[in-house]
Amino acid sequence: MSLPLRKPPTLITRTGTFELNDPSLAQSLIIEDTLREVVNAPAWAPPTLPRAAMEVIALSQRPSATFADIERVLAQDPLLVARVLRRGQSPLFAGSSRIASLRDVLVRLGIGGIRDLILEESMRQRIFRAGQYQAIVEATAHHGREVAIAAQVVCRYTPHSGEYAYLIGLLHDVGISLALAAIVDKLPKTMHPPVDQVGGAIVGIHEELGALLSRRWELPEEVALIIEHHHQLVIGGHAHPLACVLAVAEELVASRSVPTGCDKPQRLFRFAVDNLGLSESQLKLIDRDIEQALQKDAA
Repeated sequence: MSLPLRKPPTLITRTGTFELNDPSLAQSLIIEDTLREVVNAPAWAPPTLPRAAMEVIALSQRPSATFADIERVLAQDPLLVARVLRRGQSPLFAGSSRIASLRDVLVRLGIGGIRDLILEESMRQRIFRAGQYQAIVEATAHHGREVAIAAQVVCRYTPHSGEYAYLIGLLHDVGISLALAAIVDKLPKTMHPPVDQVGGAIVGIHEELGALLSRRWELPEEVALIIEHHHQLVIGGHAHPLACVLAVAEELVASRSVPTGCDKPQRLFRFAVDNLGLSESQLKLIDRDIEQALQKDAA
């Protein structure tokens, strides 16, 4: 009489029941579910932005906000002002006009632009502390900044508003940094994947965590929505223009280096190009403009 075949062990998660034949898959699913429990717990406190940055984000969503309102808030944080001024004086943002004051930056970039710059500079202040994964956090932030610059360029070749393009590019992979910081801070060391394997452990949850963090930071809902679905492009039954802009920007940035984020398949890039109505000649111009913008940013 033959013995019955032994059924593989299973893991029941919110996303389904999985047979644990692959140890790495099993570990990834366990980490995902543990991280999900951690960030949804009432006691969890997400990484925080400086108070002045949070107030500027809130002001940027009020139609009645003025430059004077922004300056009054930023007066609370001279160090942040200094960082924003230094960034505003870079070739990428300064243009041909001289930037000598915060008001000059505001006039040049507008309230939305200053919001994006303040958020970028705030994130440089190591709000994500990820131990052995810190180099990945830094590389992810660099990747986000390049995609943000590229997304603004892509928008110039479409009829769609680019109001949130920089912000979405900057934050589209922020869930990676949040996941890595949470692993180090909240998970036992026995659950810390090796540095060269940690990407596979968080790829399935980074969009969800990025959207959660953007909502905790009270960013516009459209930003959170696109971060949450940026590997899908079709949101609410139709291709979202800004999600498509992000896909094109990320692909063109990735063609210049090895990306650190979670790559989109080539088919999504072609889908995005078609939905934005971009021609091959326009793609070449966009690619040229991105190259020039990235060179200015590095100067």
